[in-house]
Amino acid sequence: MKLQNLEGFYRWHSKVYEITRSIFLAGRTEAVDLLALQDGDRIIDWGCGTGLNFPLLLRKKVDLVGIDDSASMLGRAREKFPEIELVQGDMSHYPFPEQADKAICTYSLSMVDPWKETIRNICRALKPTGRLVILDFGQLTGPLKLLAPFFSAWLKLHGVNPGMSLSSLLPKYFHGLKIRSLHRGYSFLALAEFPVLQPSPTRPPDRPFRVVSQRFIFPPGGSRPILSFDFTLNR
Repeated sequence: MKLQNLEGFYRWHSKVYEITRSIFLAGRTEAVDLLALQDGDRIIDWGCGTGLNFPLLLRKKVDLVGIDDSASMLGRAREKFPEIELVQGDMSHYPFPEQADKAICTYSLSMVDPWKETIRNICRALKPTGRLVILDFGQLTGPLKLLAPFFSAWLKLHGVNPGMSLSSLLPKYFHGLKIRSLHRGYSFLALAEFPVLQPSPTRPPDRPFRVVSQRFIFPPGGSRPILSFDFTLNR
């Protein structure tokens, strides 16, 4: 779902999110267990929503940060967890000033169009020993496969893209990867470890030159002064 549409979608859904999502967004406990939390860990919950993961993450004494695009969802989270640092920002580009030990992303990656850029940004925000756990919708298998077209249509109706090819993308950014299916393909868990840090590309200068000084030159003969500029090359 495009970022400009997310806030409108969640403005209403934030009021009933915790009641409805706790029913069909299962697997959070398993996802948090995969993080192998330790006291003192810095954790970023990407797409934290109203904070459904927070009680599980706070079972350890961690430094927890939640980021989400939706002000409405963060408003609900702030009411319940005023002590948690919450950031409203574009998950695909938000620059965290301090790298985290671990990161989690539950049922949120599939909601944003720039999900590939978001994974790249998560990688940048992790320490070299970092760990990322992703819990999201999968592809139905076994007897439930007959329901796959209806399941996919239902997800897309709610702005979800269930076709993420993480198995080919995540190895570009992490040295270790394990993915397993849950609940007959209804969802999946991905554990990615040891990020291959991607340095931010150097932004080319907007202009090849910049002004370093300026002065008026008074030509002989009393004509009008001329404004002169000294330039240097941008590098």
